Amino acid sequence: MSKSSLKYKSDLFEFIFFLISLFLFIACTNNEPILEQAQLRSLKRGVPYSFSIIDDAKLLSPGVSWFYNWAPDVNAAINTATTENNIDFIPMAWNGNFDASRIGTFNFVHGNRVLEVHQIK
Repeated sequence: MSKSSLKYKSDLFEFIFFLISLFLFIACTNNEPILEQAQLRSLKRGVPYSFSIIDDAKLLSPGVSWFYNWAPDVNAAINTATTENNIDFIPMAWNGNFDASRIGTFNFVHGNRVLEVHQIK
């Protein structure tokens, strides 16, 4: 390779690096902080989750408003953590094989949280 060819490639590399740096600088310096660009909490957003780590409720609460755990109720520690972080639990009823009184008791204590009941025959 000749010196002029190497010089051309070096200049081209520097120019591309400059363009990428300029793009990143512009993309990262708009007037809104990154946290304000994120979508706020939505009543539509929930997660299927077992909350085996209590602190997860605090971490998820900025964007999540409800969860389910494939069961008709939750234990007291999880219920306390999610309630303190304004995350509602939605009990799950599997087909016709569930304990209606258990879900009824949960709903009586916590308010009606059954969104819709589907029965498969």
